[in-house]
Amino acid sequence: MPNLAVNNLDNLAGIAGVHAFIVGISDYNHLPGDNDPARPATFNLRKLTSPATSAYKFYEWVRASDGRLRRPLATCHLLLAPSPSELAATPDMANFVGATTNDFVREARQWRRLCGDNVDSQAIFYFCGHGVQVHDQDAVLLLQDFGDPNSALENSCVRFSNIFEGMAPHLLQGGGEDFRDMAREQIYFVDACREKPEQLAGLRSFQGISAFSSVLPDEDTRDAPVFFSTIPGEQAFGATGQISIFTSALLEALGKACDASIEDENGDPQWPVNARFLHKVLKYLLARRTNGPPQRIANLQGLVGDPTLHYLPDAPQIETEVSIVPDHGSDATAIEIRTALNDLVVWSTNNQPRPAHPFKLSMRLDAYRIEAKHPGLGTFRSIWLPAADEHRSRMSVRLRPSPGV
Repeated sequence: MPNLAVNNLDNLAGIAGVHAFIVGISDYNHLPGDNDPARPATFNLRKLTSPATSAYKFYEWVRASDGRLRRPLATCHLLLAPSPSELAATPDMANFVGATTNDFVREARQWRRLCGDNVDSQAIFYFCGHGVQVHDQDAVLLLQDFGDPNSALENSCVRFSNIFEGMAPHLLQGGGEDFRDMAREQIYFVDACREKPEQLAGLRSFQGISAFSSVLPDEDTRDAPVFFSTIPGEQAFGATGQISIFTSALLEALGKACDASIEDENGDPQWPVNARFLHKVLKYLLARRTNGPPQRIANLQGLVGDPTLHYLPDAPQIETEVSIVPDHGSDATAIEIRTALNDLVVWSTNNQPRPAHPFKLSMRLDAYRIEAKHPGLGTFRSIWLPAADEHRSRMSVRLRPSPGV
């Protein structure tokens, strides 16, 4: 397994773990560079300088998150085709070069075998590179040797649905492999364009190769959400030598997309990052971008469920806003915010320069007591739980005239 970047199987000794499969392709062998003439025969696509870096950063996140992932990290396959500039910036990529069709199929089949050993394991799939969209509900991922003049175009790409469907629980009859214990939690990230090149209009089909045989699954009880970085018909973007727009937002969201705490087996709090809320935060982060081309994340697809990817080391910080109503009372109103559980003051308007109103705070995900006092208006007291959603959490302090005023 030349592209196996992490192998903790011996240490886990059969314990269910996370099996990651990460692909990043920038240096397409047969595509022109930026200064070369475009080739309609290969959809006018060019070499890239972002996907390998994006995949490597996601790989680094996976490794750094071991111990907080949903399960212990068991294995990680890493297939890269970095551009020369990416390789110069991160020489360690050279250890995992190889993302041709043969590389992909070989490593994907090994990944599936590893995922098929325990229903309680978790599979993570990540792809960044060129893609095309043939049907609304599918995508074709282009591999490193795409455009080989001695082979048909579809011989160097793979249909995403072939991967997704082949990861369903199933048994290949007649002495074939037994995948009935396939990991029931699977998360897929596809960071690629979803345009349909006009050259495809003249083809009867564009299936790509099959990494897995078409299977008849057993009862498919997977929680398997699919994150497509963009909607059908649109492009995915990345700056030269930098992380792609989607992967940059993904890594940011993975660091804060928690909307509630849960208790572990010892009764201690945990802060899980779950798929559905992660998607909401990703959508918000991509929508609020002000620089560069716009990019819209697709709705969650697949067998969505809501699997946990990892747990944050502490409660996330929630961007909040506190406003005083009526607004004209803001300058003379004193506000104090305390934790509801242990009554610790976390924010106050006392003994500090008066911030602009409404007040913008960063609050730890927790329950708070808030009290506001005004010399000529009533006292406001309330319990406040900042909303950990994809938008800024807001609290309005409504003050009313005191009796006799």
